[in-house]
Amino acid sequence: MAAAAVLGLPRARPTAGGTAGAPRPRGVGTLSPPRPSSVADVRKAVAACAGGYDGGALHFTKVTALKPFAVGEETVAYRLEGRGTQSTACTLVREGSVLIVFVSATTTGAAPEVPQPLVVQQFMKLRAANSRR
Repeated sequence: MAAAAVLGLPRARPTAGGTAGAPRPRGVGTLSPPRPSSVADVRKAVAACAGGYDGGALHFTKVTALKPFAVGEETVAYRLEGRGTQSTACTLVREGSVLIVFVSATTTGAAPEVPQPLVVQQFMKLRAANSRR
């Protein structure tokens, strides 16, 4: 199943360098609850959109898979780049039925990063809250 369908996102319009009809790997929207394949499907969408995608008002010319941090049951990280848009880094972490989404953008020209300490600390808070149930 395409990541766009899994995440409830519309399909992307083709770009000159991108894949026609490829799912767009951006904001997660609402998942009820995320399936174990959700993050894997986003990972596939990132690969499919490496040449870029048209996300409506935003046009990204490059989608780059990043090395995800080793937290949660599943994790994916990627960077979106394009002319006239903010470079954006995204990290998604799934633990059970909870999906945590981290987004970092920059207008300075430097590559954005989702800081590892932030991801780890938020994940540990989630795990602690779930253990008290």
